[in-house]
Amino acid sequence: MATAAVGALRVAAVWGTSLVDVRTLRHGESYELDAAGAGACAIPEGVDMAKVPLGFVRGGWALDPRGALGGTLWVRGREEDPVALARTGAAIAVLPGDYGLIQYGIFSVFFQHTTIAPPPGGRVPFELLVVLALFSSSVLHVSVLGLLRLTMTPDPLAKPLELTSPDELAARFRLHRVAAEPTPTATEAGEKSDAARDRADRDRRSTTGGQRVADARQGREGRADRSDVQPTPNLGGLSDVLNSDTGDEIKRTLSTINSVADALNGLNAQNILVGGGVGAGLRGGAGGMTGVAFGTGTMQTGLGAPGAVGGAIANGVDARRGAADPAREARVLVADQAPAASGGLAGEQISRVVRAHQGALRACFETEAQRNPNLRGGVTLAWQIDKAGNVTGASLANSTLNNPRVEGCMVRQVKGWHFPPSDTPTSVASYPFRFGVGG
Repeated sequence: MATAAVGALRVAAVWGTSLVDVRTLRHGESYELDAAGAGACAIPEGVDMAKVPLGFVRGGWALDPRGALGGTLWVRGREEDPVALARTGAAIAVLPGDYGLIQYGIFSVFFQHTTIAPPPGGRVPFELLVVLALFSSSVLHVSVLGLLRLTMTPDPLAKPLELTSPDELAARFRLHRVAAEPTPTATEAGEKSDAARDRADRDRRSTTGGQRVADARQGREGRADRSDVQPTPNLGGLSDVLNSDTGDEIKRTLSTINSVADALNGLNAQNILVGGGVGAGLRGGAGGMTGVAFGTGTMQTGLGAPGAVGGAIANGVDARRGAADPAREARVLVADQAPAASGGLAGEQISRVVRAHQGALRACFETEAQRNPNLRGGVTLAWQIDKAGNVTGASLANSTLNNPRVEGCMVRQVKGWHFPPSDTPTSVASYPFRFGVGG
């Protein structure tokens, strides 16, 4: 059976902004102040107030507001003036729900009617929910542990004795085994077999026919030691060519080539022409193969006009189909004037890199020119170059070609170019290109 709450009065004494004393008065207790300090706290000097501002009388507490100079007082659910009540000199009963703050200058007394909760009983009450929670928690933990045990890898089984090797048994029982004789290598085996063969030969020579066996062995060794075999000087048609006047000219030409650049004779990207047909040929500018292995012409992908080597040997395609129409050849023209650029690189440095990549730009145009033979026009690009020579950004400035595929391909090509390094970044405001088919 629960004990009912007991009524009480909470009282606090405040000096300025400092809390001097806090108490909870039970039935029969009064809040008494004393100038000498024997009570709850001493009455400050110069303060004219009742010695017992809150006293217990007739089963409750009564407020003595004498000497009050201000404050707030709520009694019976309404606000009262403590100064006016102090003038009457009558005590005021404090009932449940009453509270107030009585000011005596800088010293104040606060009170509030409250209740004290009953102390807990000695016996712990039986809670069914707590018991069910403990039981559920136990079942959950046991289930989780059992599931983990089932999913764990079992301990490895010991190897059966019949599968254990002698070395493992010796290591297990700390036994020292006699080292087995090592297997002879192939060289040692060969030497032993040669020694055995020599002994057999001596035995045979000591009996009958030994001399013939020795002579036969000496004959075999003599044939094996012969190193005076010379290759035949005649290698067929290739020897005839090398020994002729043409062979001498080829030897003189090859003796002057010291690098790959000399072998290609200045071939670079600006001489690579991308044709409009199928196949790959060499278009010679000076007759192709005239005493040298490779001519100084330009390389083209497609059906070009064959030179001495040219399309005649390009995978057998130009030789069968003949020369293509030059009027159908795709062309790309780069502006001769200096580009509109500002920064660390000169216009000639920029134009040199552009001409070196002219073949890649032509490839962008040729793919669309095969679909649209009448495709022609101009494209103006702009890009930025950092101090290291890398293109940091490229964009389309103007275009009369009106073909997004060609324009996008050109922008992607420019982003992969690399220019010479400079002290400051370079900005190419506009660089025009013209595309067309034929002359």
